[in-house]
Amino acid sequence: MSKKIVFISILAVCFLGFKGKDSFKTLGLKFSAPTVFGKTNVTNPEPGEIVYDSSDNKFWGYDTSNNWVELSSGSAIVPVGVVLPFGGTTPPNGYRFANGDLLNIADYPDLFAAIGTAFGGDGVSTFRLPDLRGRFLRGVDGGTGRDPDAGSRSAMNTGGNAGNAVGSIQADQLRSHTHSFTVGLSGGGTVPANGAGSYVSNTTSAAGGSETRPVNAYVNFIVKVN
Repeated sequence: MSKKIVFISILAVCFLGFKGKDSFKTLGLKFSAPTVFGKTNVTNPEPGEIVYDSSDNKFWGYDTSNNWVELSSGSAIVPVGVVLPFGGTTPPNGYRFANGDLLNIADYPDLFAAIGTAFGGDGVSTFRLPDLRGRFLRGVDGGTGRDPDAGSRSAMNTGGNAGNAVGSIQADQLRSHTHSFTVGLSGGGTVPANGAGSYVSNTTSAAGGSETRPVNAYVNFIVKVN
């Protein structure tokens, strides 16, 4: 019965909260969610309930699966651990640059739950952000054979993943190939089948730059950390 009374009271407050700003503007809705310290302290929560948890300064809603779900700004749509290209020089709130920083697990428990020690760390008290400075990204081979050297990939940092796993890295490399060239001979004469002689070797001239790369543009990679 008390739940019904609370629900009816909330509806009444919501209806009273509609008010005309003026005759040509939309109506506003005022609603104040109850404040609690620790959402798990709510007694017998029911689907649809909304509370403000002062222990983490977040709004939470109780869903039909009997779970508390964070209700937040649009940034909550992006899962923790997602890597994004960013055109700015200062990371937005909730993000950090993907620069390999060593973090404390206690400070970023959600991020550690998402990426673990894929990029390094001891896994006991620390873990690392990915270090994507000056690097291109590549999808994990996952047994497709599209990366023939997947098994020889190395860890980005001490404690990180190696081989066919997120966080591993490869150095630059050119695929094995050959070049052919033509040697022109002038003059005449014969060469005995078993005769003695000398051979001349040569190499092609060097050409190219300091690395192998496609056309590219700089961005900062950022990581959603909370």
